[in-house]
Amino acid sequence: MESTQEQKPDHVVAQDDSDEEFSIEVVKDISQEQEASLFTFLQKVKKACKEDDSVPDFVGSQVTEWLQELQEKGSLAPEK
Repeated sequence: MESTQEQKPDHVVAQDDSDEEFSIEVVKDISQEQEASLFTFLQKVKKACKEDDSVPDFVGSQVTEWLQELQEKGSLAPEK
């Protein structure tokens, strides 16, 4: 019997293997430096979402959710 509850991966890294294929690799452990870099990147994406009306709304909400997950993990400072 399968669980009705989906488990979210800790981190997702997108990899473009070719021009036509796109896959997602789940990465469970990343260094603190990589995590900080990801956090900074996501903050920039969130800012771009607010300033650029061409970005779909779901992108901003997903990025916000990922930022919160990184903050809850405890190794990063809360967003200002």
